Order: sequence, then structure tokens, then C-alpha cells
Amino acid sequence: MPIWQTAPQSLWSVRRRQSRVTRSLPASGGQSLGNAAGSRNRRIPRDRCAHACDSNGRNLTILKQTRPTRRPADPRNRPPLALHVFELQGGPKQQNSVASDVPISLNSARIGLGGRVSEISNVSAPAYEGKRQSANPAVVALTLAGAILTAVTKAAKRIAARMGWRRKKTLSERLGYGSDARFLIVHADDLGIARSVNSAFIDGLAAGLINSGSVMVPCPWFSEIAALSRSHPGADIGLHLTLTSEKVKKRWASVASPTQVPSLVDQDGCLLERWTPENSNCALEIEIELRAQIERAYASGLLPTHLDSHQFRLQHSGAHLFAVYLKLAREYHLPILVSREWFSRFPYLRTSINRHDIVLDRIIMIRGDVTPENWAQFYRRALESLPPGVTQVLVHPGHDDEELRDFFGGVSAWGAAWRERDLNFFTSDEFRTLLAEQNIQLVTWREIADRLASRRRFLIWTWHRQMGQR
Repeated sequence: MPIWQTAPQSLWSVRRRQSRVTRSLPASGGQSLGNAAGSRNRRIPRDRCAHACDSNGRNLTILKQTRPTRRPADPRNRPPLALHVFELQGGPKQQNSVASDVPISLNSARIGLGGRVSEISNVSAPAYEGKRQSANPAVVALTLAGAILTAVTKAAKRIAARMGWRRKKTLSERLGYGSDARFLIVHADDLGIARSVNSAFIDGLAAGLINSGSVMVPCPWFSEIAALSRSHPGADIGLHLTLTSEKVKKRWASVASPTQVPSLVDQDGCLLERWTPENSNCALEIEIELRAQIERAYASGLLPTHLDSHQFRLQHSGAHLFAVYLKLAREYHLPILVSREWFSRFPYLRTSINRHDIVLDRIIMIRGDVTPENWAQFYRRALESLPPGVTQVLVHPGHDDEELRDFFGGVSAWGAAWRERDLNFFTSDEFRTLLAEQNIQLVTWREIADRLASRRRFLIWTWHRQMGQR
């Protein structure tokens, strides 16, 4: 009788090729031999496995593969039987002998994996009888530890997905673009404070490089921007919500009646020059004033595309002010200016917004310590090292003329000369060339909101279609 038809009373454990933990095999062959037997989860009958020793005394386990279930049309082309031969480390009576992963060939036999077996000689089955060998406690412990670790890892991944701990997509990825796409909003702040500032913004729009801006409704030249919005409905203009009036010669009053917001105005009815922590406690009055600014904008025919805040007052002054800001934005269905890089400094921003809110990836704004000689170099380095995502660069364009110099009263920071330098760089051929070289695309708040709304509608339609097909 051929040796592979000799059924042993016990098979020793065979290590899987994927270095998995060994398992003991009963004499009946009922346990799966997995990949070590050349197939996955296949039961090996008794007549297709054998234990033997070669003439050199090596312990071998021979697993005989079955032929494919689909037989060829020509019986002569039927593939031969194949033998898998494994050398066991340890004697037959040694507990939990482990097989080597690499099949070996017997010196006294012509055996090839997947090939025809011509003969096997000098191979005899050992005379071993005894009870089935027990598992090694160390192996069992490793098996349980691996299973527990796998289960804990999967559970942690599920919890992280539910809690939002996985890597957040950039805004450009939410828009449907690749993870390496870079978008830029060139946003002009403080529109409406002077005609010189409005004129500079119009010049930037004409050049096609300053593509967004926000207007301060209480300021004296707000009506000029409102007229621009009516004549150019595609212009990307938002509201620069304002709670203060800086130390300038021309200050502005509150939009709401001073009797409604007494803690936000001085004795002249103008907004306060400085913001103090005590003012942040008047959430109701703040909401009244901000709502009045939004309503005046709509009444003038200006349809804002977004809301931001003068001096980041509503974003950086506490959770209660941000709650008012967010409440008005959702009530009027407008996106707000929030940057992901602020989350570490102001944790309430992360907890207040939801997955439908627009969150920019970063904000770029020039610092007050940058000298005029290094002005263009600052912006050039910022754009050359711009990470993927949607970035907004906050600029303050203006013409360095008599009106603006008189308006700021000789203040250098964000003054007339400052604004002239911003205008010169962001309307220059150097900036246009830099965008092309760095493959940075300009985008507006209007385009972002429209794109996200379109993708949301598409996903909802796709979900309903899939549910209907079930």
C-alpha cells in the first residue's frame, strides 16, 4: 500500500505559510490545514495524509492534494496528484512538533510540489500510538493575545470613525478634488471704510486676482459696495460683521438703535473704540446689532455670500459670541469664516460646528513686523509652501492717497501705505505667474458653497437610487 494512503493515528501540527499560530490536527483529519495543505479551509480525509520517516530519520508529514473538481475534456490531460512534504522539528513523541514552512524533497524519492510522483522508497510509517497531543500553553496564550489585539484594534477603528478621530478631509477633498489640490481665496477686508479702499477692491476684481471681499455695513461708504453688488450680482461679497470703531477721525455708529444696544456704543452713539471682556457678556445686544447689519445689507440689494468678523471678534472672543455668530449664519444660510488651524487655540470652534459647515484649512495674513522691502517675499514664500486644501489670504487693499492717510491719521499698521503694498502685489504679474507655477487655483466663497450643495444633492440622489434598487 502506498505510504500516502497510510492513515496515522495522530498528525502533528503544521505551521501555516503565513506564520500563523499552529493548530493540532486530529487523526480523522477533521481540522482545516489551511494554506499549509495548498488550499484554504479544506478538510483533508484520512486517506490523503500520512506521517512517515525517511531513511535519514527525518520526521515528515506528507499531505496529498486532490485533483481539481472540474475535469478536463481529455482524461489524458488530467493533472497529476501532488504531494506537500514538511519536515517536523522534533520526534513523534515530542509534544507540539512544529513543521518548517519550506517543503523538502526526500533523498530516496522523486517528489515535486505540483508534479508527478514516480516513486517513494525507504519511507516507513513510525509505529506510534498514544493519545492526541495537547496544545502548548504558550501557543494558546499567543493565539488568544493575537485575537484580543485584533478585536481591540477593530473596535478602536470603529469608535474613532464614529467620534471623528480619523484624518479629516481637506475642504478641497470635500469639494470632490484630489488630496493634493490647492485652492486660494484672495479676500479683501474692510470694504466700505473709505472710497479709496472700495476703488482698490474694484481694481483687484478687474484684474481677476482679488476675487472676494467683505464689507462693513456701519461704515460710511457701504452704499458704494451695495451698488457694486447690484450691478455685478456674480461678485463674491460677504459681510464683515463689526462691533468696534477704531481710533480714526471718521468713526461709525451702530446700525441698531443705541437704545437697543447701550452696552455696545458710547455717548455719541458710535461703536466702541476698544473691545473689553465685559462687552462679551451682552450676547443679546450683540445679536441685535449683528442682525441689524445683515438686514440692512439685504435691504440695500446686497446678497452676501458669507459672513466673517472684523478683527476676528466673533471667532476668538469666547464660545457665547461664536454661538451668536453661528446662529445668525445658519438662520440666513450663509457660510462663516472658520479655519481648522484655530481649533487648538479655541476648542469651542470644533465642538460648535457640524459636518455640513464650511471650514477653511488655513488663513494667511501678513504680520506687522514685515518690512516694506520683504513684503512681496513674505507672500511669495507663503504661496510656494502652500499645503493642499483651501486657503484664504486676507489682504487689505487701498490707495495710498490723501483720503486714506487722513482716515487713518498717520497709523502705519493697516494704514494707507500698508494697503497700497497689498494692492500692488496681488494685482501684479508676479502673483499671476506664481499661481501658474505652483498650480494654485483661485476659488470664491460662492463657488465653494455651490459646489458643496451640488455634491450634497448628488449624494442624496445616489442614496435614494440605491435604496430603491434594493
